Amino acid sequence: MKVKIIDISQTQKEIEITLFPEEIRNYLEKASEIISFEKNIKGFRPGKAPKEVIEQNFGKEIIWKKASLLASEDYFLKIVKEHQFNLVSTPKIEIPSIEVEKSVFYRVFIEILPEVILPD
Repeated sequence: MKVKIIDISQTQKEIEITLFPEEIRNYLEKASEIISFEKNIKGFRPGKAPKEVIEQNFGKEIIWKKASLLASEDYFLKIVKEHQFNLVSTPKIEIPSIEVEKSVFYRVFIEILPEVILPD
């Protein structure tokens, strides 16, 4: 993962995050499980269809996109905790494009509480 934090103002930050394919691959099983709950797959109970069947019915792209979104959410939360950002509003996320087996680049715009320094 590659992270770049840009200060827009005292209360606004832009976070540029690049996730590499090996980081996204860790989320493929979870993504296929979620898709099998969301989509009706003939012959399988919700959540029970194997990844291969989902790929045959809907294509690899849908699993990769879902895995990318899951990974981006997790890594964003890790960055917020690591830098101790106190979010004030819902983050705005921009993901230009997602391609199978490629790195995913996205931007997150956040608003945080301003740092207050009290005098003695």
